[in-house]
Amino acid sequence: MHSKGFTLLELIVALAIMTLGLVGVLHALSAALVASRTAEDYTTAAMLAQQKLEELLLLPEPEVGEDAGDFGELFPRFQWESTVEETELENYYHLSVTVSWQTGRRVRQYTAETCVTVGTLTSEEATEASR
Repeated sequence: MHSKGFTLLELIVALAIMTLGLVGVLHALSAALVASRTAEDYTTAAMLAQQKLEELLLLPEPEVGEDAGDFGELFPRFQWESTVEETELENYYHLSVTVSWQTGRRVRQYTAETCVTVGTLTSEEATEASR
């Protein structure tokens, strides 16, 4: 005698396969959302670091030392630290800004750096600085 329907065992196996597939899709979706959020945070941190670096570049002469702060209510999760160091060349400074933020229990950081000169470099100093 042949039946035209599915047996209970066939239905349970089909349901188990569909459930495993659905769990895989949901896991992939969750991982994609986390990656998207991380990318958004790094993009924001890069923008904020560049903004703070530009503020340092607007100073007539950078003050050697360290400074730190936050970005206020607009970006409450992000903090910054800046460092201005003299180099071996006279009137030539190394500027660094590190933006940090916390994601869960992990602290992430993005650093932007540049060098700037105040005044005019001699041709020898310019050659040395380009190395």
